[in-house]
Amino acid sequence: MGTDEFAYIGDFDGDGQENFADYAVFASSWLSETGQLNWDPNCDISEPNDGVIDERDFAALADNWFEGL
Repeated sequence: MGTDEFAYIGDFDGDGQENFADYAVFASSWLSETGQLNWDPNCDISEPNDGVIDERDFAALADNWFEGL
């Protein structure tokens, strides 16, 4: 990322935006836990991180929805 770009909390694909492409990444790890095949630690965005992708992470994603557009 350039110096003028900001990484948003739900920008899982690194394009500087939080949008449906990021939701697809998040959805693919939904209800996974550390060690499972579909686990993506980048999607564990609740504070504090808890090792599971669940409604707490979804709330964090929703709070930042469409940031960067």
